[in-house]
Amino acid sequence: MESELDLYDILQEMHVVATRPDLYPLLVELNAVPSLLGLMRHDNTDVAITVVHLLEELTDVDAVHEGEEWGAEVLVQALADGHVVALLVHHLERLDPGTAEEREMMENLFDSLCSCLLLSANRERFLQGEGVQLMNLMLRAKRVSRSSALKVLDHAMLGPEGTGSCDMFVDILGLRTLFPLFMKSPRKIKKAGSTEKEHEEHVCSILASLLRNLTGQRRARLLGKFAENDSEKVDRLMELHFKYLDAVQEADKKMDAGKDYGVLRGEVLDSDAEEELSLRRLDAGLFVLQHICYVMAEICNAEAPQIRQRVHQTLNMRGSSIDVVRDIVKEYAESIGDGSSQEFKESEQQRILGLLVTL
Repeated sequence: MESELDLYDILQEMHVVATRPDLYPLLVELNAVPSLLGLMRHDNTDVAITVVHLLEELTDVDAVHEGEEWGAEVLVQALADGHVVALLVHHLERLDPGTAEEREMMENLFDSLCSCLLLSANRERFLQGEGVQLMNLMLRAKRVSRSSALKVLDHAMLGPEGTGSCDMFVDILGLRTLFPLFMKSPRKIKKAGSTEKEHEEHVCSILASLLRNLTGQRRARLLGKFAENDSEKVDRLMELHFKYLDAVQEADKKMDAGKDYGVLRGEVLDSDAEEELSLRRLDAGLFVLQHICYVMAEICNAEAPQIRQRVHQTLNMRGSSIDVVRDIVKEYAESIGDGSSQEFKESEQQRILGLLVTL
């Protein structure tokens, strides 16, 4: 027992390394990564939880960006070589936590997996390791892990590197799992440590990734979902559109009032203040709204005139306009580019703006 306590203390002390990404290469050189990965199989749950939490901190995006990027790449590559994704997925297979401690371990596992999926090479490992199938099974099982599985799928499908996961998701009939979650947020979502906004954000982001990456018959199957059952999914999309549009517009009003008050006091908005205002818009639901409007633009360009007709009809009934949607999609296109090449950024922006021509 003393040795396990000592081990636990050492692992706790290693958290300080997360504040020094420049030391990551030394961590790899000392063969600490294989030891940490081996401890993930430890019989003592406390030890396994501590290791997962440590890995989560070491791979935290903010911590990595603040430090040496090269050192972070060395660590992530060592974790990938040690099959960290497979180890995390192995733990996920048996998760249905009952205690707060077990839920914390589960959330740390999923967060670590999401961090791993930021590396393109791990997207392929996740796909080959049947990660998409496992996440789909978790969604169908309606366990506590469902919200976290949705988050992982969102990360796995992002960008052009997520094309393989998007294709696989459709092939395993994942659309049958996804659309019930789109039509109605689960009742027990709060108990799963998630919120309705987070749930809808992940679902809409997945839909956006599917529409961006799917081609041929797979894309046709997805678009067909919006036309079936008297376009009920279009109605749900419009419901979400107005929900988040109202929230963002309310945030904009408060921001404008704050700006006016600042001007009266002779204050000048600096870059930090502007960034704070942008974050408030995101907190209000701007990111979800942008994905909703992008999905709207994609399905209106499908060869199904009833979809476009339903969208325009609903907008007119609510006293809104398609121009509002266009402006939001333009803003979304302008925000693309973080972590992407200039060539991809320009081509993706042109593709998205091209959708607005026939919107």
